[in-house]
Amino acid sequence: MGEWISGYAPIRNSAQETVAVLEVDAKVDRYNRALRDKILIEALVTGFALVIGLFSVLFLTGRLTSGIESLAREIKRFERGEPVTKLNLTTKDEIAAMADSFNSMAYSVGEKLKLLPFVSQFTAQAVEKSRFVENWMDGQEREAAILMTDVRGFTKSAQDMSPAELLRRLNDLLALQTEVVTKHGGSVDKFMGDAVLAIFSGHADNLERAAQCGRELFSKVQTQTNDWPQSWALGGAITAGKVIFGAVGSAARRDYTVIGNAVNQSAHLCGAARPWELLLPPETWAKLPASFQAYFPEEVPVATKHQVDPVPMRSHRRTLLTNTPW
Repeated sequence: MGEWISGYAPIRNSAQETVAVLEVDAKVDRYNRALRDKILIEALVTGFALVIGLFSVLFLTGRLTSGIESLAREIKRFERGEPVTKLNLTTKDEIAAMADSFNSMAYSVGEKLKLLPFVSQFTAQAVEKSRFVENWMDGQEREAAILMTDVRGFTKSAQDMSPAELLRRLNDLLALQTEVVTKHGGSVDKFMGDAVLAIFSGHADNLERAAQCGRELFSKVQTQTNDWPQSWALGGAITAGKVIFGAVGSAARRDYTVIGNAVNQSAHLCGAARPWELLLPPETWAKLPASFQAYFPEEVPVATKHQVDPVPMRSHRRTLLTNTPW
């Protein structure tokens, strides 16, 4: 290549006839420098734009990734049942909208979880069952054993004890009874003040489970209350038969429970039981194996507020803590 580069342009008249030719000469190295400068400037501008764009993408991606990671972390905590923190994302994108929805859901579930201890496991199991069995809550007749207990001396103590101390002592007893009932495969249907209604169903040996539960329950409660200044004692009863499981109440307030003659009879006998006495109707006692019948060696006349004359019932009555057949 030479040192010069030339450019030509025709000069035309009004008739578009070429009358002359314009020649422009320039040194090649000057032309190359101008071309390099132009390419360099364009490259710098393009590179700067790419860097700005890359940083913008990384910044937005970082904020997006951070939001997703925070949301995923709290969802995992929520799945494990751990306390979750409120997500406060400053962005206005879809991730922030998802975080707001998660916050609302977690708060709503948290409020419902606070109510869970006030719902019996018996009811919770029924609600879960109703998801798979149609009309489960409408009413089912089944065989069951009913165990009901009541604290003797509680009403008098309520007048002498502070509310906080009364509730603490009562909750200790209710917690212990719930533990023993659950251990033997039963469910606590409800607490009625100082009374407990437990249900044993779904097993071939419902009645035996209830008898074993009553045996251990009276023993443990007597041991726990032996040194208490309050003269508290348990009275109780066990019955068995067909009962109806179902939801009762209104649309505003419903309760899943059991109703039937066995439940009524258990309540009547529990009210008539003496301190540390567990009563069984003779027909229920006769269904027990001989080894379990030995738990209720006595036959005593029992009168309830619904009976005019006493009726013989099978009974076991615990004596002093150091002298009990259980």
